Amino acid sequence: MSDAITIITPRTLAEAQSLSSMLSKATLLPQALRGKEADVLMTIMAGAELGLAPLQSIRLINIIDGKPSMAADLIAGLCMSKRDVCEYVTCTESTSERATYEAKRAGSPKPVTITFTLNQAKQAGLVGKQNWTKYPDAMLRARAVAAVCRAVFPDLVGGLYDPDELERDVTPPRPTPPNVIDSTAVVEPSERTALEAAVAAATSEAELTALVERITRLPAADKAKVRAQWGARRDELRNAALAMAAAAAVPAQSEGVPS
Repeated sequence: MSDAITIITPRTLAEAQSLSSMLSKATLLPQALRGKEADVLMTIMAGAELGLAPLQSIRLINIIDGKPSMAADLIAGLCMSKRDVCEYVTCTESTSERATYEAKRAGSPKPVTITFTLNQAKQAGLVGKQNWTKYPDAMLRARAVAAVCRAVFPDLVGGLYDPDELERDVTPPRPTPPNVIDSTAVVEPSERTALEAAVAAATSEAELTALVERITRLPAADKAKVRAQWGARRDELRNAALAMAAAAAVPAQSEGVPS
């Protein structure tokens, strides 16, 4: 019988709880997990869903506000490791002003391209952060590659974010405008306008799916209008795909209209 140490992978919830209890006592554990058996268990379970071993999960995954996060290059690596699903993920442009990534899913007629710009980072209040000041090109690449991976491979990394994406917004609140009643109810039209443009420009259902989370955060009136446009654009893309593929085509997988 071999004495070699193998990767320890829990097979049941009881085994996972036992391992989490043991690891939570380790002084080599990240500070945020020490003594927190339930947090260790959640991290291990989140990693197991991504095909990671327990210690890989602890090294690579952070849970921020209940959401698993992982460095953007590792998100891309997870996708590229699934060659039966991912044909490629590649950077096509990278400057200190913008980054563009292209990804293609196996069997899809064409790739999806997503660009993240410095102007978008400024609008999101990111540029004042230290990493964005020192390494804007790297931070732009991280945003773009994480977004394109979630859009094209939601079954692999859906709901997985780069830690920078989940950091709480520390931008000071804007002062209340004068002569505005209940200014908290006034919503800037720029987000709805941007979403309408993004929906109209979408060239695949994957690109539409990537917009769902933003649509659901709109006020009810705006959400209903963008939601209707989203559904109409989805139907247009499906009809175009069916027309091109003719009788031999496989119908596009159903995507629900965001609620």
